[in-house]
Amino acid sequence: MTSLTAGTVARAYLVAVLVLCLLVSSPLQMGLVLALLAVQLYSAYKQPKASLNLIFVVSSLVFAPLALEALVGLYSVLLIVPALFLLDWSLKDFALTQKFSFSEVGRRASFVLKTLGAGLFLVFGVSVLVWNVTLMLGVAVIFAYLALVLAGIFHGMLKLSLAEEKTLRRTVVGNTETVEFTIKGKAGMPILVSLQSTDSWVHVDPSHFMLSAKKRNTCHCAVYSALSRTYKNSHPSILR
Repeated sequence: MTSLTAGTVARAYLVAVLVLCLLVSSPLQMGLVLALLAVQLYSAYKQPKASLNLIFVVSSLVFAPLALEALVGLYSVLLIVPALFLLDWSLKDFALTQKFSFSEVGRRASFVLKTLGAGLFLVFGVSVLVWNVTLMLGVAVIFAYLALVLAGIFHGMLKLSLAEEKTLRRTVVGNTETVEFTIKGKAGMPILVSLQSTDSWVHVDPSHFMLSAKKRNTCHCAVYSALSRTYKNSHPSILR
């Protein structure tokens, strides 16, 4: 059974509004309403993969104002505002499926954000060319939501959002040693953390986890040393 979250409530709201639109829609708009209803009901019945679910949600929010236009006219754009919680939930769910590889230090836009921004910008450009004000305003609302989310992330996410305890160990050739170390979150929001060792003979567990705001997580660093050497348990590179 699906748990009651902001995402499920937002989906129920969107489905209810779409059903109401069936009573007043024109034949052309009714086809769009039925298509959006089918997508949302399928997603509620059988949760698709996170990537496919994100596509369904963004598509529904982009075209929902057109389907709702027969109900309240241009104000249909405002009806999708409560449904933005569904996009928020979908983005968080998709983020948990991502795998990271170290490239550089610092904050930068992900591939998903770039793709989402480019897609919305393309739809906005088409809506300007055909001069569809409802579609323009709908995309503008989604853009505004994403801008608020990014502003919140930059405010709550520090450039150095993680801290780690550092200790020294010496291991003998052929011996295996396991050391515990603690990762502490300094950001004011949950962080998806991925740890990657700089050496093939160092293994970190867990290497992929969600760290709550201002909380700590204990990790284990197993060392299978090929040579006797002194190392720091800070070898794992903090990626996120």
